Amino acid sequence: MLELYRSEESLPDREVNDARSLVASAERGYNVEVTSISPEYVRNVDFDIKLALDPRREHSTIAEQGLILNQIQLMSQIGGNRVNVDELLVKLATTMGLDPSKIINEDGQTPAEQEDPMSQMLAQT
Repeated sequence: MLELYRSEESLPDREVNDARSLVASAERGYNVEVTSISPEYVRNVDFDIKLALDPRREHSTIAEQGLILNQIQLMSQIGGNRVNVDELLVKLATTMGLDPSKIINEDGQTPAEQEDPMSQMLAQT
């Protein structure tokens, strides 16, 4: 795991990286090496990178939730009724730390499709 820090002064100590490597390796079940660098180390070098969100940071969690929400909207617009939106909603609810079983209606109606209580009362009179 390669971490890019803003400046040389903000780099963590080698011992901190070694400890984080041990913890990450134990959590994932395979060897993980944590390396910290500053932008000066990679200036004027051509390289390919894969950016990933850091789940330990709150802004990363919010960014992930936004990406999932965007996926739901896009897939619903493109796929229409062919898209299983419930699965996407479960993924979003889980990412937000919510219980999907308490959020998703089993009857399949959206709030817009359900008749509001006021119109039900007026129909009874």
